[in-house]
Parts: sequence; structure tokens; C-alpha cells
Amino acid sequence: MAEAALVLAAGALLLVLIAFDYRGSANLLGILRLILGLFFVLIVPGYYVHLALFPETTHLDLPERFVLSLVISLALLPLLLLLLDIFLLPLDTRTITLMQATLIGISGAASYWRRWRQPLATRFLLPVSTGTPGWWHGQSRQVKLLIALILTMFLIVMGAGLLIITQPGPIERFTEFYIVGPRGLAQDFPREVQVGEPISVVVGVSNREGSAVLYWVEVSIADVIVTASEPFELAHGDATERAITFTTVQPGEDVEVRFWLYREDRLEPYRSARLWMTVSG
Repeated sequence: MAEAALVLAAGALLLVLIAFDYRGSANLLGILRLILGLFFVLIVPGYYVHLALFPETTHLDLPERFVLSLVISLALLPLLLLLLDIFLLPLDTRTITLMQATLIGISGAASYWRRWRQPLATRFLLPVSTGTPGWWHGQSRQVKLLIALILTMFLIVMGAGLLIITQPGPIERFTEFYIVGPRGLAQDFPREVQVGEPISVVVGVSNREGSAVLYWVEVSIADVIVTASEPFELAHGDATERAITFTTVQPGEDVEVRFWLYREDRLEPYRSARLWMTVSG
């Protein structure tokens, strides 16, 4: 059937576009992927489900079948999401594609089986020919308005999808700040030290602020600054790890060492980290 050939060809093309991750506004293939994706989410599942229920031509006319296909497809979406949640499946492109393909395959097989049981004279077959200008003029005013409304809604949904994938989202602006041990590991911090013994740790800074920023690091013990680094500038996307050395002057248990990250446009500390150690006299 020409109908099945069109669906299979469109589905194969969509799978290729998904496999090669064509999306966004950089190329026409990304827009084609969006259009085909909407078609296989909003139309195809409901189309095959309704055909399994109404396989005869006398049941519904073409505009009613289109509306019913759209309504059933929209109703199936929450059920698919519920299945993903029940079976603890990830909500990603691969899983959604597999679920949609399974649904379309099962409903498509059921619809073809139901239609093939009908006599050929009453069996519904989708008219795929485009040379039917008289069909539009033969429709009533109410049907024309309904078709125009459905097409308008579909174009709005497609336009909203294009706007989402083509407009860049807001940049999340932040600075990552952390401390690790001298060997770059989080488990080899100095825990027991002597008064006056040099203590070395590594501080890491990663700039995701959207522009270049001047930073510096201060180390304090009991609200007393014991050392500070030289200012350093990082461009957006750059990161650095720098060794910083300090000493303690008072013994004690669970001595809190605070690491403060400053930036040039702020008077207060921008980020902080802490470390506890036992200091012997």
C-alpha cells in the first residue's frame, strides 16, 4: 500500500536524522527532523489506533479521521510517560523513539488486520493522491473551518518547537570552586599537622560567568587571614588548579580552615570551601 510505504519511508528518514543527531537551526535537516517528529508523535499513533477501531469507509469521513487521529495521539502521550515512570526508564530520545516505534508498530499491525477483514468496497484506504482540487470545493463551510483550525494548530505547535530549538537558552552563569589534596585527589587532604608546619592544598576554579573574571583566594583560620593568592584572570570556559600553602599558629582539634574565593566586582566572598584538621603543639 502507498500509505504504508510513505509511513515507512518517513520513519526511516526520521531514524537516520535521530541517529546522526540532526537538530537545531544550523541546517534544514534539523527542521526536517522536527517536522517528522511532530508527525510521528501527533498524527501517526492516533491514526493507526482509530483505524483499528473504525476500519470501514462508512464510519467517518477524512476530516473526522484527521481530528480523531490528533486527539488519540495527544491522549496516548501521558500514557507513554506513565509507562516510562512505572518501568523507571530514562526520559531520553532513544527510549521515547523506541516506545513510539513499538506503539506505531502494534497499532499499525492491528489496523491493517482489521481493514483486511473488510470487503474491498468498504475498506478505508488513505487517498495519497494530491490531484484532488474538487474535493476541497465539495466540503461544507463547517468542514473547511475545522480543517483550517486543525492546520493552524499544527503550524503553531511546529512553530513553537522551531522557536524552542533555534533560540539559545539563557547562559547559566556560575563559578565552580573546590579544593583537593596535593596529588589532586579529594581523599588525601592533610588531616593531622603540627603548628608551623607548611600545609599545601590545591584550589580549583572554573569560570562559567560568560565573560573574563579576575579572581583571588584567601585562606583563614579562626577568622584570621593566614595567606592569599595572587590575583588571576580566567576567560569564560577556562579553569585552573593552583597550589596554595599556609601554616597554623594555634593547636586544637577540628580546626576549621576556610578558603574564600573573591572576584574583582564583589566586596564579599563569592564562593567558599572548608577543611577540618587536628593541629598538634
